[in-house]
Amino acid sequence: MPDEESFFTVCRLVVAPESYSCCAGASGEVKAQWISAQLKTKKQGNFPEETDESFSFICEQKDLDYWLGSNLPVILVVARLSDELILWKSVHRWFADLEWRRTRKVVFDKRKDALNDAALPAFAATVASFATPGRIVPSTRSAETLNSNLLRVCFPERMHVAQTTLDYSEIRGSLVESYGSPPVDWIVHGNGSTVSGTSPCPHFAT
Repeated sequence: MPDEESFFTVCRLVVAPESYSCCAGASGEVKAQWISAQLKTKKQGNFPEETDESFSFICEQKDLDYWLGSNLPVILVVARLSDELILWKSVHRWFADLEWRRTRKVVFDKRKDALNDAALPAFAATVASFATPGRIVPSTRSAETLNSNLLRVCFPERMHVAQTTLDYSEIRGSLVESYGSPPVDWIVHGNGSTVSGTSPCPHFAT
């Protein structure tokens, strides 16, 4: 996960006004298409197996499983801030090759994979390849604390039934008058009977 400074530096380098067209059609109409980007940065130094033409990047298995399980297109963006090198790969397209998936390796071509104006057609094609009905934005992968408000339910050992001609409000008024704080575990049936999980109350009866 890049630090905040690295993240905003990459955003400043990548997001230019002329780049907005990748989110819209030729008419300028916004298409409401989504893409997920995983950003990996380093401030300076060489990447693994780096040459003048390429370098490699090894993905963690948990990241790979998460990206490939997404129902949105995912791109991997790797950036080096010291020389403003920013490259990208389509995760689903690259790891369609099972051998690359087995090794978890991504090989970046410094010329072909540069994230710049020339990359916009391929970038837009990646977005459009997932633009089918039913796409939803997946939740982010983060730890959460679950606070449950579920209550344990206990059934009474015995149910008490009494006959009455009083309605609900009359019964409750009688209980309040007699006890101040009446029990809550009782109901009135339409046939003139009350059911309670506690001891029967004489005020239920007529």
